[in-house]
Amino acid sequence: MPSAAPAPVKQPPAAERVYAHVKQGVLDRRYEGGALLTEGELAEAVGVSRTPVREALLRLEAEGLIKLYPKKGALVLPVSAQEIKDVVETRLLVEEHAARKAVPAPPD
Repeated sequence: MPSAAPAPVKQPPAAERVYAHVKQGVLDRRYEGGALLTEGELAEAVGVSRTPVREALLRLEAEGLIKLYPKKGALVLPVSAQEIKDVVETRLLVEEHAARKAVPAPPD
């Protein structure tokens, strides 16, 4: 019997990939406060069209990470070290909780 090929891994939607790329870049300080990001650069970096980039940038602006300037780009707003620490701490708590739910403790 021939072995079945592994199912392809489904990628998140394009806008979600752009959102995650930019947000992580801001938190990692790859995109410093004051940097101007353009739709074209981000589309090329993530390998998507400009439409999902616009969608992701609107979401990031709503979260206060960037400021959009029509026909110019997105200005990265400064993020303090404390804000980064808070995000990392929150992610650790959420991810630890999710891991505990996914893998229940063995019965005693």
